[in-house]
Amino acid sequence: MNYSEKGVRYTTYQQDIKQGIGGYMPETGVNALLGLFAALNADAVDRQNHPWIGEYLGTPHHLEGILFTVESIVEQLNYLQKNLLSPEPCIPFPKTIVKREGHQESLHSPPALIGVSSKRLEIEAETYLHKAFSAVERVGQLIDSQCQLGGTYHFHRIPERLRERQGDVRCAELLELISQVTPVFTKTIHAASRTNHSLRNAIAHRASSPKLMDKAFSVQWLDNGEVMAFDAEYGEFPLVGTIRDLTKAIPFFVLQAIKVMLVNAPQGSQARAWSEGQTFNIDGFEPTWRNPFLHFSAWKDPEEKGPVISVLRWMPGGFQTHQTSLKVEVLKLAVQPQRIEG
Repeated sequence: MNYSEKGVRYTTYQQDIKQGIGGYMPETGVNALLGLFAALNADAVDRQNHPWIGEYLGTPHHLEGILFTVESIVEQLNYLQKNLLSPEPCIPFPKTIVKREGHQESLHSPPALIGVSSKRLEIEAETYLHKAFSAVERVGQLIDSQCQLGGTYHFHRIPERLRERQGDVRCAELLELISQVTPVFTKTIHAASRTNHSLRNAIAHRASSPKLMDKAFSVQWLDNGEVMAFDAEYGEFPLVGTIRDLTKAIPFFVLQAIKVMLVNAPQGSQARAWSEGQTFNIDGFEPTWRNPFLHFSAWKDPEEKGPVISVLRWMPGGFQTHQTSLKVEVLKLAVQPQRIEG
């Protein structure tokens, strides 16, 4: 049959719009995003009666892009974890192994300090930060348009303009939403002000992640066979820890902001029905993947009375040892290595 005949009207009888979105979000988050796509697509069929739909259509796709990047990051993280935390670490990454001088045992036996550089994971993290920034800016543009903020869509400037819109319930709800995610977004993907910098900004405009990286992935393989795995760090930010925090906050921010604004969508629209049927809270977006690494800098002992623990810094010419006194409680977080199959 020729589906290009002029004057013939065609009707779609079946359409499956479900996609392979996951990003290690909880099932409720995945279902909410799929439901949003379905509602927006249904309303978009009748653009004449729903001209407002165009502003919303692209926003969830920014979130979808982030989720695909998360899946790639977790894949790399699992590969790194499998090789670092197994009984006899087999590490196919640029690495260094530090032993006591005059040691007699095998290099691949405790005690040892192992440092690793996982370039692929680092590059995926850079990509994630750029996509996260883009998604938050896109939501900011939507807020600017729907709440008539006069061209203000930068994250750190939106609250000031929303406060001027007294009496608008949506603006009050958006202010509450922004206050919840600001501690996670500030200094990671958004600067606190125009004169400050964020990690994302530094990577985009000042230096690549290897140059900014202060500490490499480091594993203390203790005498008793237990291991303590420390996250790579960009200054004060743990690489995997920061990604995980953002992976919880960003889907919540995007979906909750859209939910709040769609309350004013026309009666009878699928998008409004979706909005009225959703209830989100940030704890409901806890990622389903686990971060096996400790944040070294967060355990620093200000009184310097705790055990001295070493990690490794990745330098242009190799690794360099860095020692700091940590709180004694960190020793309780050492774990027995477990073989991860696959």
